[in-house]
Amino acid sequence: MLVLVIGSALREISRDQARFGMTFVAGTRTAPKYRLYALEKRWAALVEDEGSGRSVIGELVHIPDDRWAEVAASEPPGIVPGPVELEDGRLVTAAIGDPEYLREHGEDITEFGSFPAYLLSGK
Repeated sequence: MLVLVIGSALREISRDQARFGMTFVAGTRTAPKYRLYALEKRWAALVEDEGSGRSVIGELVHIPDDRWAEVAASEPPGIVPGPVELEDGRLVTAAIGDPEYLREHGEDITEFGSFPAYLLSGK
């Protein structure tokens, strides 16, 4: 299964995608219609926003079907797998956030363009 990772599973952060059963495929960006949220500085999620969304940096990884349930179950409340459009028009699965939950419990970090850039900012 091809999945877009945007948070703690990024190579820059995890340093070992293989332990999650992931194989790096390519760096990429979403279509310019998402807001990026951080939850507890551990997870990231996308929320579609056609009006003020931006393109978010991520990585495409392959996850074997027999590991998918384990990876999906590792997401916290308020974040679920869902379809995301890439800048080239392809649809892939990524971490989608519940907008209300993330407004209440998360932090909008769209201005940073990526989860690693947010973490490096020290905010």
